[in-house]
Amino acid sequence: MLKAVQALTILGFGTFVGFSSGRIDRKLLFLAGIALCCAWLLLSWTAVWIPHDKVKPLLIFMAAEICNGCSLALFQNNTNSYLIDIYQAEAPAAASTEKQSTGLEKLFGQLGKLHFFFMALVSLLSGTFYALFPRLEFLYAALLAAIIGVLAWYFLPPCLEEKSQKGGVFPGATAFRQLLTLCRPHKSALALFLLAATLFQVVIQYWQPMAAVFPPLATHSGLYGLILFLMLLAQSAAGHVLQKAATHFTSSNLRLYLWLAGGLSLFGFSAGLLWHCLSGLVIGLAAFMFVLRLTMLQLSAGLHAEIPSRLRPRYDMTLNTVLRLCTAAVLPGAGALATAWGPLSLLIPGIGFLLFLGLKPAKQSSQPG
Repeated sequence: MLKAVQALTILGFGTFVGFSSGRIDRKLLFLAGIALCCAWLLLSWTAVWIPHDKVKPLLIFMAAEICNGCSLALFQNNTNSYLIDIYQAEAPAAASTEKQSTGLEKLFGQLGKLHFFFMALVSLLSGTFYALFPRLEFLYAALLAAIIGVLAWYFLPPCLEEKSQKGGVFPGATAFRQLLTLCRPHKSALALFLLAATLFQVVIQYWQPMAAVFPPLATHSGLYGLILFLMLLAQSAAGHVLQKAATHFTSSNLRLYLWLAGGLSLFGFSAGLLWHCLSGLVIGLAAFMFVLRLTMLQLSAGLHAEIPSRLRPRYDMTLNTVLRLCTAAVLPGAGALATAWGPLSLLIPGIGFLLFLGLKPAKQSSQPG
């Protein structure tokens, strides 16, 4: 019920963000997302500590998930547009001398590299903190979010979306018709992105039950933190590869990275499924996250390059909505598969995706996907 409230909040509030991001300073929307994130964490901490005879903690958790959903909607439907606008404003010479898609590949690659590297680092530090202070994790996370908010307030530049202002009011129906026209030539790229992103959601939801079937996790629960660290580090490596590929590699070199990581993932998944080898499963999961993240970053950069600034928030809003609907449709089936055949059976769709990606012929055009 809590997650359903969160999902409905993201869908509803995300629509508002998609329409308002071209009229409100995107820095303010970003800061609002951080503030709501702090509220979510503080409410969750309150629900843990408040005496249960005073108020039902479920109600506090419900309010917390509403704040969480609003925060996620702000980040998902505003951050890419804000980042791209800042990049194009602060580096106009570089943006004009290279292809739009190449510049965004470098940008998204660097974002992925730094984002997941610091997530991996903080996950290790947080695991240590949790071991020492097991009931303060929400407060600790809220303090981190508050520090990020203060840094963002002082160091991030304002970024009012000027193009839609110069062009006057941009009607919603016209915007979506133009967005549909721009996306129509890239149907295969969009479909592949949604497939990869949906698989990513399945892995994020079920990797712990998959690993839990191995006996070492029962006696050494700290291994969960190590596995998460490796999965995040693999995604950081994917961002690094894409950043370098934009200027130093050819498309065939990038595809070679995908093949090598895909082969490593297939080997690890096979070892986990057939021989119940935990290290094989961990290698497979990390390599699979590398493949998914590299595929998603490359496609996202190429697709965003085709969308003008005023339409990017609505594009992100629409794509995120479709992705959540796909996830909602797939997760019950994934749960049924895990119940009937065991959690490791969820690796089978991942193996199918790797085979599909490896056998899929490379396009010779410059279009994304």
